[in-house]
Amino acid sequence: MINSDGRVYTPDGWTIFHINNNGAHSYKVLCTWSGGYLDGDSCRLSSGAEDFNLIYDAKIGLFVSEQLSGSTYHPSRAGYQRHNVYGAAILQRTINSFDMVPPGIKISLLKLRISADGLVTNPVEILDEVGCYERYYTRI
Repeated sequence: MINSDGRVYTPDGWTIFHINNNGAHSYKVLCTWSGGYLDGDSCRLSSGAEDFNLIYDAKIGLFVSEQLSGSTYHPSRAGYQRHNVYGAAILQRTINSFDMVPPGIKISLLKLRISADGLVTNPVEILDEVGCYERYYTRI
């Protein structure tokens, strides 16, 4: 169990990266938010968790993902793969940088099962791990 430091993030859009660093696994949440009139769009990459820990909490109606830093992410079922233009550009740039990682490190995006109404299924099911933008957004 990870101790919470009280920081909770609830993104508009989100994606999960799987990082395999010579056998040490980490799962990081890339989150995006749409800005308003006075503030711009933003993004945040979580510190990561050693295990895939995306659990749906019916009481709050959101997933819960506790991170190594102590922060907690609450992504919605509808926010998966739903990045605004800014977030999509950040995601594309990040994917394009995969080939620049040092040897022994593999980064991929988790493709999750989506229901007919476009929501991530509960319980969460990982369908695939992909390394390109087009495959990430292609329905299986």
